[in-house]
Amino acid sequence: MEHIKKGTPTPWDSLRLLELEFGEWSYWPGSFDPDEETDDANDTFKHLPPAVTSFDLRLPDLEGLRHRPTACLRIPEPYIHRFTTLRLELNWEATAALKVLEECVDLETLIFDFRRDCFECKEIPYTNRLRRDGILLPKLRTLRLEHASVCDDFLRFLRTPSLSELDLSFEPMMNTFDEGQADEAPAEFGSDLVSFIQRSQCALRRFRIHYLSFQVNYDKSILDTILSCLPSLTHLTLDTVTFDGEDFWLLEQMRQDPLPNLEVFELLNVPYFVPFFDPSYIAGFIDASLLNLMNIRCMSSKGT
Repeated sequence: MEHIKKGTPTPWDSLRLLELEFGEWSYWPGSFDPDEETDDANDTFKHLPPAVTSFDLRLPDLEGLRHRPTACLRIPEPYIHRFTTLRLELNWEATAALKVLEECVDLETLIFDFRRDCFECKEIPYTNRLRRDGILLPKLRTLRLEHASVCDDFLRFLRTPSLSELDLSFEPMMNTFDEGQADEAPAEFGSDLVSFIQRSQCALRRFRIHYLSFQVNYDKSILDTILSCLPSLTHLTLDTVTFDGEDFWLLEQMRQDPLPNLEVFELLNVPYFVPFFDPSYIAGFIDASLLNLMNIRCMSSKGT
């Protein structure tokens, strides 16, 4: 670090990928307040390797802390403008994370791990503006949300015209499978996702939903609402997703050629004891799509 501070060239200068994981917060009497604009607070990433384009930052929980360490997300220029891949893992007030994303103009891949905490923003005027205008990520092609909560409205803040791959995982932090524990998609889930696609004006090619339950007590199927607005889709993966199968029958009835560009369809870890799942609907959809489908993989939670 002393060589870096003096401007002496080091092998550190050529690093392109950097992963940082902090296990816990430690403050002591006299240490800086992380929410204050001080020189120390702004020095957190002052000496990042200049060639880094892929940055992975994992921050610990805030349990028991009086202050929110937003300084740990103050990434200075020009580093932040060089990032093409960014992974953030945090579960605290997210305004600082949104401000980071506003500066990532060249970002191509974004992975956001919510750690199953609700996405909340305290700066009301700022977040209202973002909800109205959206954060434009013009080059973003891949977006993955991990350990998300179905009540999050993270996608409402983004505009991603180049997005081709969207991966939404709602799996709990513990890597266990329990058919009764998957979150139920709220009624607005489908319309919110469709609104994000239409606002971005993107043509999704790959789409994955993981660990979610679509119930049948709505006038219009949520899953059908989502799939109906994705005609450009080539890869569809439903992993540990509970649904009755009628979504695909409805999709087939609405369109003569449902999902016309679909080439790969993966139906993985189908909950084994779901009484209302009817595979005949899936079979009908596959029959209607055989001209395009090149790869079909179905697997129940029992491996069949």
